[in-house]
Amino acid sequence: MSTTNLALNQPAYNSSAWNTPLNANETILDNQMAGTTSLTLTSLSTLTLTGPATDGTGQTQAMRIVLTGVLSSNVTVYIPSGISGRWIVYNTTSGTYTVTFANATSGGATVVVPQGANTSIYCALNQVTGYYDVRLADDGVLGGSPTFTNITVTGTINGSTISTGGALAVTGNITPTGRITPRVSVTSSPSSPFSWNSNNYDEFVLNSISNALTINVDSGTPVQGQTIIFRLKDNGSSQTLTWTQTGAGSFRQIGAFLPTSTTASKISYVGAIYNSTDSYWDVVAVTTQT
Repeated sequence: MSTTNLALNQPAYNSSAWNTPLNANETILDNQMAGTTSLTLTSLSTLTLTGPATDGTGQTQAMRIVLTGVLSSNVTVYIPSGISGRWIVYNTTSGTYTVTFANATSGGATVVVPQGANTSIYCALNQVTGYYDVRLADDGVLGGSPTFTNITVTGTINGSTISTGGALAVTGNITPTGRITPRVSVTSSPSSPFSWNSNNYDEFVLNSISNALTINVDSGTPVQGQTIIFRLKDNGSSQTLTWTQTGAGSFRQIGAFLPTSTTASKISYVGAIYNSTDSYWDVVAVTTQT
């Protein structure tokens, strides 16, 4: 008999032939704790790992899996059904395609392992989950595509793309050499009332407005000094505009008057700054195409 995930040998009670399976178990455990298996993915679209073997040669019995080769398509690497475990996957492949780890039983969660990074994956109950390890090169450059909830930086960040789903706290200066791309939501023929969330977008473009339109309060959690822009244009006929001006996250006119209607076939801009002291979006700029 042997165990499910590692194929550890289980000699029968009072067996006299225990030395061979015991030695094999030591090989299996050594491989599980420090072994590496290499997989070449060149010209492949799928690959199923070999399951545990009583002599320790199964690919799922290695602690670390190194992926090599030139990708010519997206590749899915399957973990055999019924096998649970944890592996560190180092993706050294090249080619503009992805490698996904999945369980051979369809319908479960999967993990994409980024190129140039170590990814810790775990499979249980046919679900594959992953955690991206932080890798620093000798020059202090962060490699791969790690994901963070919060980052605090006291030095310099250099890179082509930095994405954060949480907070990026920087003590010092940010000096981009490229553009900072705004988050823009575009809605054609918006229905009334129009709901919006400042957590997700910096600008709302409302095109082809064909009915009287009420703009609701912000459903997000804006911060002091955050800005928002609305760009509005009707469908060729002037439409009535109502801006909600009561309650937290609503609009307040500060030196600029909110438009009460669109100007037919003309673009209007409304700009506001969030005042967290009073919980208002202070409207400071309104202009319409001439």
